[in-house]
Amino acid sequence: MAVAEFARNKKPNPTLVAFVVLLHGMAVAAPFFYDPLSVILCVVMTLATLQFGLALGYHRLLSHNSFGTSRFVRGVMATLGTLAAQTGPLSWAATHRYHHSKADTEHDPHSPTIGFSWAHLVWTFFDHPHLKKEGVVERLASDLAKDRYLLFLERNFRSVNVGVFLITVGAATAWRGPEFGVSIACWLFGVRIVALWHLVFMTNSVAHKFGYRNYDVPDDSRNVWWLAILLLGDGWHNNHHAYPRAAKLGHRWFEFDISYVVLRVMKLFGLVWDLVERKSRGSSHAYGAIKGRG
Repeated sequence: MAVAEFARNKKPNPTLVAFVVLLHGMAVAAPFFYDPLSVILCVVMTLATLQFGLALGYHRLLSHNSFGTSRFVRGVMATLGTLAAQTGPLSWAATHRYHHSKADTEHDPHSPTIGFSWAHLVWTFFDHPHLKKEGVVERLASDLAKDRYLLFLERNFRSVNVGVFLITVGAATAWRGPEFGVSIACWLFGVRIVALWHLVFMTNSVAHKFGYRNYDVPDDSRNVWWLAILLLGDGWHNNHHAYPRAAKLGHRWFEFDISYVVLRVMKLFGLVWDLVERKSRGSSHAYGAIKGRG
């Protein structure tokens, strides 16, 4: 069944809709509970989650296995990715891999051919007609399912996020009172999570509608320079669709990829290795066997 047909005949998940509305409400309320420490923690954790949890962790490592690393580093990255409150590591990687295989077709989970708002956010309110089937996520992310910690994060995605929220806000309240606790809730969770949602989802909407193309791939992926800045390199989306497993997403001299620079620095310290260079193209090379040790 095509995604558009499925969405027309199904109702959105009310729990997910309520959660998204609640977090946006917390983000809007954040300026009324301004505290310098809350804002600093928000900025630091947003950058850490985006860089190590999503751009490098969920995306380049778990979805595409663009480099090898230890089980410990993989666990830290996956934990940060989980705290972005999108989905668990297996679901995120499976959805992204499926997107590469069906990009901008009627089966793509989040193609702007259905609608810009659908590609940007609305798609998250619905279960995909194929991905929701029993065993599909585990099959698409079978390499990740071998890691017990990744399975734990996947199965306990909601509990982990709720637990971290309660512990953090509780500790903030005990330290400096209820007003600071509310400030931490609004900034560290409301603003951070909403910002990460919209930043990451712009690759689905903006980067499949606007920008330029270096490669003639069979989808509408585009390179968007300002999005590459905001997403720490992940805005070079047409390059990524041409060479999904490549660790470096910037291919021309002016296409700066800060995430690749971070990977090179981590490699100097022995934290990552086997960075995949630009080689074969096509969806069949979108991911490979997970590489790691320890």
